[in-house]
Amino acid sequence: MERGLKGIGDIFPPLAGRSPAAYARQLYDFKSGARDGRYAALMKPVVAHLTDQDIVDLTAYIVSLQP
Repeated sequence: MERGLKGIGDIFPPLAGRSPAAYARQLYDFKSGARDGRYAALMKPVVAHLTDQDIVDLTAYIVSLQP
């Protein structure tokens, strides 16, 4: 089911309309442990082995998508 990057409830926040810096910061914060909110445990294993280049590449891909 296509959701247009609008998220699903509290668990999956929307990706549409955020700045590239916001995407990258969130990934770095999950990876470093600086972000430790209610659902952070879901993201930590996903980002644990990302390199800085991976984060840049993922951010570029996300902002290239149309909501």
